[in-house]
Amino acid sequence: MKKIGFLYVKGALPAFEDFGHLPTHIVRSNGTINGFKMHKELDGLIIPGGSIVESQSISCDLEREIHKMNADGKFIFGMCSGFQVLANQTDIGRKSPCPVEKRAWAF
Repeated sequence: MKKIGFLYVKGALPAFEDFGHLPTHIVRSNGTINGFKMHKELDGLIIPGGSIVESQSISCDLEREIHKMNADGKFIFGMCSGFQVLANQTDIGRKSPCPVEKRAWAF
């Protein structure tokens, strides 16, 4: 069975981790699952929606782990702000006078 991680950080919408009793493993803000690096443990990652971009809860360790999963060709799925986390630039509001820019990811 594939091991899928579910990112649970500040700003992530709660309660998805048990949705439908999916066989997901909770990924912490430092990019680990039960103390192990997620890129070594997982086959895929789900990044939920919420206010993840606004809360700036993606740590350098977590970003590095996401990059490693991508480099290994593993499945990464982002919903709503989870997708925005993967973007190089995002506009977080329709009435925003300018986009919120962040450092580019090297995907």
